[in-house]
Amino acid sequence: MPKAKDYTIGWICALSKELVAAQAFLDVVHDGVPTASTNDDNNYILSGIGGHNVVIAALPFGQFGLVNAAAALKDMTRTFSNLRAVLMVGIGGGVPYAKDIRLGDIVVGSVGPNNGGVIQYDFGRTVQGQEFVVTGHLNQPPMAFLTAMSTLHAKYAMEGHGIDSKIEMALQRYRRLGREYRRPEASTDRLYDASFSHQGSKGVSCSEVCGDDWLLPRVQRGEYDDNPAIHYGLIASGNQLMKDALLRDTLAARHGILCFEMEAAGLMNHFPCVVVRGICDYCDTHKNDQWQEYAAMAAAAYTKDLLLQVAPREVREEERIDTLLRRLNSSIEGIHQIVTDSNRDVKSLSSSVRDDAILRWLNSADPSVDHNKARQEYHSGTGQWLLSNPRYLTWRSQKDSFLWLSGDSGLGKTILVSTVVEDIRSRSPSQRCNCAILYFYITFTNSQKQSLGAIISSLTTQLYCSRPESRHPIASLYSECGDGRSEAILKHLKSTFREMLQAAGEVFIILDALDEYQNRSTRRDELLTWIESFHKALCNTHLLVTSRPEYDIKTSIERWADSDSVISLRTYGVDRDISEYVRDVVSNLTSFRRWHGHTSTQDDIVNTLTAKADGVYGYP
Repeated sequence: MPKAKDYTIGWICALSKELVAAQAFLDVVHDGVPTASTNDDNNYILSGIGGHNVVIAALPFGQFGLVNAAAALKDMTRTFSNLRAVLMVGIGGGVPYAKDIRLGDIVVGSVGPNNGGVIQYDFGRTVQGQEFVVTGHLNQPPMAFLTAMSTLHAKYAMEGHGIDSKIEMALQRYRRLGREYRRPEASTDRLYDASFSHQGSKGVSCSEVCGDDWLLPRVQRGEYDDNPAIHYGLIASGNQLMKDALLRDTLAARHGILCFEMEAAGLMNHFPCVVVRGICDYCDTHKNDQWQEYAAMAAAAYTKDLLLQVAPREVREEERIDTLLRRLNSSIEGIHQIVTDSNRDVKSLSSSVRDDAILRWLNSADPSVDHNKARQEYHSGTGQWLLSNPRYLTWRSQKDSFLWLSGDSGLGKTILVSTVVEDIRSRSPSQRCNCAILYFYITFTNSQKQSLGAIISSLTTQLYCSRPESRHPIASLYSECGDGRSEAILKHLKSTFREMLQAAGEVFIILDALDEYQNRSTRRDELLTWIESFHKALCNTHLLVTSRPEYDIKTSIERWADSDSVISLRTYGVDRDISEYVRDVVSNLTSFRRWHGHTSTQDDIVNTLTAKADGVYGYP
């Protein structure tokens, strides 16, 4: 029996089914149990493949992830100090699109541009205003194995790989494995659209509850197509199971990822490692346990073929892993911290992907377009009379408050609304961080801004973006609508927005031009009724509306709001704003240059033009 120092290759399995598959392809199993070094908690299978002495270990039952893999290898090197390379062989989740990866296929981590074959996909940081980034790539496989991959790839291209035949031969030797470890029927390989989540509870098969409508068509592989196919490229390794198809596609598109798994980064941070994964699912909510055993067999079969291409002498020329172990000893604590930080970062990215999907589903009009247009028309110094008005100051300072700015067309209501928005925004930082500002400009020139649903959707979007603590109700409604596949009915949108407001703290809501809500497909009384019921139901809001004093609006508001909640623009300072604007024009416009320095004449011009305006900005 070889001694511990004679073993040069370590083989790590995360699952018992991966260990079973590895044993099915051994040339020989060595008798005896090595004397384990102190603090080595692993159990080992000692074996030989193609002249290599290979020691196999599995992770403790039920314990996965990069930290456990690193700990297992660390223990292995205590007993087998002459190891030169490590194989991480088992199952993983595939990215189906770029290379038509299917269940049962094999992905081999291989060197690519700016990467060593494996990246740690949750070893990133979320940078304000930038995309999620990966801060480092991991160690590449040993050179002897990279060369062997090229040789094996060429051999397969000429002769085919015969993986299924090799699996069948192994199953003939171990007949008890035949039922579970043989290739499943092709009909069980079901790939769903990334936006379609599993419709039943865990354990209920997709064929029962998901149907076929969202299945993606797959062209049957031909006579000369490898099946399973073998793919070489980038593997992403993280400390949590990838089961989000949208996040899968986001990361895969960004980095060219072919496969996701959970252990390799714990090894390749520090050791030369070969990662081979049989694809058992598509990293989505439609988890498919039927393919795990076969995928493990396929990965083990490829790994044996790879070892047969590597001369034992070439392995012995690689650097000893116990030399590299010294670098690991100072890094274990760092790995634990990375795991804590990275789990948070991946959750943040996953949340960001879902946030984008929810906002696309709400499909709300952007009120900032109208707001910016109003600010361009704003004249410095105007509107100050409103900001100092006692009724306005009461509205701004007291929650559960309401204010109606009433005035005919042309009195500058929209400009005043933009001034109010900017006034709320100019509050002290401590005041701003505790409140949200939501606004909407209703306009008859844009049909998308003519319905109650459009108003609530826009307000909901603004609240969702500004107050994260308020998001749960709309996220739940999004899920109830099939993750955005159907629209929310208005009744549910109303109640959801109300729930969001209850969780949002202090909220300012400003609606401009109620009188322009007059599309034929809508009724203005539904808007007025909603405003009344909405205001009465909540005590943390400041609600301001503007409109012309049309009969239905005036009657509705006066029924439930007191007279101190109304500011009539005719009664208050619009003339002051017009006078301020005219004086600035007279003082600065070149056509009035001859009157510059003639104060009394300028006063006469200002007074005359202001009087002719009769309180209206937009007079002919």
